[in-house]
Amino acid sequence: MDASFDDDDEGCGSTRLVIRDHSGGVIAAAHNFVLHVIDAPMAEAYALKEGLLLAQHVGENRLIIQSDCMEMVETMKDGGRQTRRQLSMMNTLLYGAVYRKS
Repeated sequence: MDASFDDDDEGCGSTRLVIRDHSGGVIAAAHNFVLHVIDAPMAEAYALKEGLLLAQHVGENRLIIQSDCMEMVETMKDGGRQTRRQLSMMNTLLYGAVYRKS
């Protein structure tokens, strides 16, 4: 999964995700346009949510998740001791965003 964020375009972003099997073959892929994203780490949180939903949709439940966003990775590993910023990212994962599928 990966995400992009455009601060100049009223906080829009996009997500891209690929689910691969153990040999690297593509099982599923998706991309989305996301409206009203606060910043790049929040766009990464949307990408994680979309990836988890796609994995659920195709019936995959054993996952290795890769992300280049250390803030989001640390938020997911924190074990409940979240800052206000981390709670905002968790809410993004739980409740989603306004987006347009493309």
